[in-house]
Amino acid sequence: MANPKLNVAIPAELAEWVANRHEMQHDNRPISAQCITDLWTLKALLGEELRRQQWSLDDLAEIASALNGTLPDSAVPQGVGQVYAAVYDAHRDRPTHPSEQKALSSLLDRLGALGPTADMALADAVSEWWRDGEPHTAAGWAVHGVRVTS
Repeated sequence: MANPKLNVAIPAELAEWVANRHEMQHDNRPISAQCITDLWTLKALLGEELRRQQWSLDDLAEIASALNGTLPDSAVPQGVGQVYAAVYDAHRDRPTHPSEQKALSSLLDRLGALGPTADMALADAVSEWWRDGEPHTAAGWAVHGVRVTS
């Protein structure tokens, strides 16, 4: 199968950024090659950030429930702290039992410490997990690159 072609109109600010990156690298290939390189780089960064994280099944149940199977909206850029915000908002208006508060606080601390790439990687992996209907097991999460601690 041939590589699919994607034709997109991008905002001038992004076009200028890509053109500047292309120019700085003294690349003789077409500017579309720079776009491909940058997309491969983003894919590699997301995968690496996901490999750095480890979550318990309880953590993942909380995160998955908070994200509620929503897929990222491609019309709006993903924000920093998206997973933290979803978990926080899920508990904002409902009481948390004192026995669960410590685990929730710990989870929120971990989510709050994620950088933007790690946050995006986790949000994408959870969305893929929901979409594909994988079981809530270490193996089910591993299909999407999520490492589960015992």
